[in-house]
Amino acid sequence: MERPTNLIVVRHGETTVGSRRIAGGGSNPPLGAMGHAQALELASSFEGQIDATLASTLDRAGQMIAPLARTRGLVVATTPLLNERKFGSFERLTEEDQVDAARDALRDWWRSGQRTRRRTSVVPGMPNDADFQQQIRALLDHVATNYPGQTVVAGSHYDLISTFVGMVDSAEMYHVENGGRVGVRVPRRGAPTLIELEGIAKV
Repeated sequence: MERPTNLIVVRHGETTVGSRRIAGGGSNPPLGAMGHAQALELASSFEGQIDATLASTLDRAGQMIAPLARTRGLVVATTPLLNERKFGSFERLTEEDQVDAARDALRDWWRSGQRTRRRTSVVPGMPNDADFQQQIRALLDHVATNYPGQTVVAGSHYDLISTFVGMVDSAEMYHVENGGRVGVRVPRRGAPTLIELEGIAKV
């Protein structure tokens, strides 16, 4: 009987800017002291077989997975398909500054006209939901094609995991803690099946 292909996606630990509630997005802050401790905790507590480890091309995701990979004698491969959604003009803003920026961005987006609104995001430079979901579908195809019958643990980011869980579980929004993870069974065809959810809750 053919082994299933499983993908477990883990959010990185706390970064050097995370405690200040700054949006990382496509920027590249490394893990802070707390984040490195969370990475070591993942490595020591993770149970079960792992055949391969992946991470986004952003440092914080690879740093989260690296200790786990070392304990299993694996090398962390990187792929931009695990990268966080870029936050455009919100990049590196605090939550308070995002509120002010969102008010201006929404006003400009609404005034842009219906045709423009259909193909753009409210936030300038931020991929819309359809494009980001297509990235996640491409990730699933990548895993199914390149790691058939294997269990893959991958380091990624808040919005990718939140969007991913929403696609599988048909809900709007999820909060993902540092170190939170989602596990899915990846079929050769069709939708993935949820098999694990930890540190993730509906908003």
